[in-house]
Amino acid sequence: MGDPKKVDQVTLDKTTPYYEFFTEKTMNVGENHDDSFNNYFFEQKKNSNDFNIKFSKELNNKYFSSITGKRKRKTETETKTSNKRVQSAQNTLTNGENYLAQGGVSSIERRISASNNDAQAQQTRESADFANFNLHRSFFLIIWEHFAPNANIRERPRRYDTNPLNVRLPPMYSRAGNRVCSVLLRCVRRVNNIAYSVLFEFTNYIHWSIFYSFDISHLDSDVSNQQVSELHFTLNPYPAEDILKTRMFFKYTPYINDLIRSVHYAMEERGLHIVSSKAEQVQIMEIVSKLMLLTMYQLATAKSYKTGFIFNNNALTMRQNIDIVGKKVDVPNNQLLNIALRHVDLIDCIQAEFRRSPKVNFASEDFINYLKRDICREITPARPGGGKNINRYLTKINNIKEMLKLLKKNKIKNKVKITKLNKSIEELKAKLKKQKEKEKAKLKKQKEKEKAKLKKQKEKEKAKLKKQKEKKKASKKKKT
Repeated sequence: MGDPKKVDQVTLDKTTPYYEFFTEKTMNVGENHDDSFNNYFFEQKKNSNDFNIKFSKELNNKYFSSITGKRKRKTETETKTSNKRVQSAQNTLTNGENYLAQGGVSSIERRISASNNDAQAQQTRESADFANFNLHRSFFLIIWEHFAPNANIRERPRRYDTNPLNVRLPPMYSRAGNRVCSVLLRCVRRVNNIAYSVLFEFTNYIHWSIFYSFDISHLDSDVSNQQVSELHFTLNPYPAEDILKTRMFFKYTPYINDLIRSVHYAMEERGLHIVSSKAEQVQIMEIVSKLMLLTMYQLATAKSYKTGFIFNNNALTMRQNIDIVGKKVDVPNNQLLNIALRHVDLIDCIQAEFRRSPKVNFASEDFINYLKRDICREITPARPGGGKNINRYLTKINNIKEMLKLLKKNKIKNKVKITKLNKSIEELKAKLKKQKEKEKAKLKKQKEKEKAKLKKQKEKEKAKLKKQKEKKKASKKKKT
């Protein structure tokens, strides 16, 4: 890739979106510059227009050798053992299938994929699905425009600007002072392929992203092979623990297409070369907010928000791997339960940004607020170090359910085993209920303690003010 080109420091002002949530008031704007090690390489597949997103294995290997301080050459035996371990992990994850898990209701459908197969964020191509491509292009453009810090950057993808760009906005912090995430806006050029992307980076290993790409002719005059990816949530690989790159993709369902359509048609009437307004952005960011919050609820609780259905063991793997990476590489604050709370903070920031004049609200503001509250209720008792027992019970219940599915194929032969396992599930559910009550009581006690502390502090301040007033009165009397 070569050395990064010079990076300019740009000072932000109060007109910049999310200005109040940035503690740093400057941002990095460059071409190839990127100060995280998560680089993506964009390649044209031979004899295909597919836009292939690859993680650089070479860069990943260099990163881990730089941690240890030396590059140790593996012996043949070590290499074989390592390969067997990775193969074993891959087989456990996928059971030989293309996806770890697929699910969701008709309005929102998700697919979880591991990196040992070719499953990718499916592209909507202009050549294959022109009508939906225009919708999905608008979806991407509006997300880009919402976070773009100035007019020049905002307009770039609409005017098919082919110049490389890498904008890393300052880290976002909630009003309570908690770090939320960093937003990256990129344009990468690979020969005749231009790829724009928006990334929400929560840690070096966890991010959301969406891509829009097109090919250009030799003289940059003609645009072809336009395509837009699905919005997806990614856990990057961690080879030290045999953790594969895992992604959760969200399909453009008819429900999501209809939500985008009303915005797209309004923009089409006045001209698609004009950037989106705040009233249009609020509708698209509402979709993004719902997808992010529902994902966090599902990963944190291991169940569906709408149906309450408990996920199977494969779907839990992503959550467990996030916890392992958070514990090993970063700090415990980067484990999933805390990442979920940071998503709640991000949506708070998004809602607050739309309340800036001229004020606009999400149409489903109440639903989103309930969803945020439910995420906090489910996982706050576990912060900073708990919640492991609940997750353990859920995993055990799911494992038993998977065993029951196999045993029920021959109900007569396995009657005794089935009865025993059903009894085990009931016992685990009782323990789970007891654990939840225990953690609720712990949270209640903690809140009461904080309330008493706050009351005491207020009384102290009141007494202090009273004393100051009395002193002032006394000094006035002396003067007279």
